[in-house]
Amino acid sequence: SDLVREEKELDMQSINFTEFLPHFIQDYKIQKKIGDGKIILDIQSEKLIKADVLYIEKLMVILIDNAIGHTSDNAPALIRVVEKEGKVVCEICDKGQGFPAAMLEESGSIYQTGYHHEDGHTGLNMQFIKILMRLFNGKIELSNSADGGAVIRLYFPAVSESNSL
Repeated sequence: SDLVREEKELDMQSINFTEFLPHFIQDYKIQKKIGDGKIILDIQSEKLIKADVLYIEKLMVILIDNAIGHTSDNAPALIRVVEKEGKVVCEICDKGQGFPAAMLEESGSIYQTGYHHEDGHTGLNMQFIKILMRLFNGKIELSNSADGGAVIRLYFPAVSESNSL
């Protein structure tokens, strides 16, 4: 990734998930040929975040692909945006098997060389997301839902309207 190999200037902009996500999800569903009902949006925050739109889009594609790939055919993936302790929190939830216990224990270092992922993936996408969230002054948390499935929470600092572009 460009972000890891060299200093790359991010194009940080104020983003409102209320405006961004519905358009992004519509384009995503068309591009991936996904029918209605596979993704549920629940946006409960109008606060702005500061991030690079291109990289937010890449990050969301990775996480939504992952959520849909681990959700049974009948269950939708859920994307919820809430405010929590001055942060804007974007939750991506699936109805799959959830994260393995070992991965949750090591969520501070999401990528582990030699770690066996049941789906055969390396976990590098999650490391990429972790790096992006650091660049956005945020963080990522992994957990499992009490009713089954994985939950990924992206914490972004909320930006006041006066600081927006």
